[in-house]
Amino acid sequence: MRTLKFKTVEELENEIERYFDLCDSKTKSVYDNRTKCVVDVDDPDPYTMSGLAYTIGVDRRTLINYKKRELYFPTIKRARRKVEADVEKRSLSTPYQSGCIFNLKNNFDWKDKRETKHSGDFSIANFLDETNKGTSSTTIKQVMENESPVPDSKQGTAEDTVPVK
Repeated sequence: MRTLKFKTVEELENEIERYFDLCDSKTKSVYDNRTKCVVDVDDPDPYTMSGLAYTIGVDRRTLINYKKRELYFPTIKRARRKVEADVEKRSLSTPYQSGCIFNLKNNFDWKDKRETKHSGDFSIANFLDETNKGTSSTTIKQVMENESPVPDSKQGTAEDTVPVK
């Protein structure tokens, strides 16, 4: 097993907090029409897992792998939740929502929810009758009884078959 960059949880926590403080302390200069002067205003950088990893001197995968260690798990989980909350919040107020969505899906296991609503009278027998015209009634009966009408050597893999109940 590789030697850890951070020997203690406190050392890792301090580096993580340094990153968040660095992001939060960013400002930008803007012209204030009321005072006719240039002023500095808060302009915090967004939190990212890649930015966190870069700032603390490891790559993103190494940072995520730290959570596999029981001792470091709560620290990494807290940091990830803070980044996730920031990304989610920014996704609601930015024109770059697709980038935020990509980030949430790839870094935080978010998924698109798909709902399919069916209406009307539906039965497997009617469906098979309509879609398998010319198929023998024995084959339809085998499918309905969850028997395979195809010899084992001609069946697809588990990835391209759907069990029928």
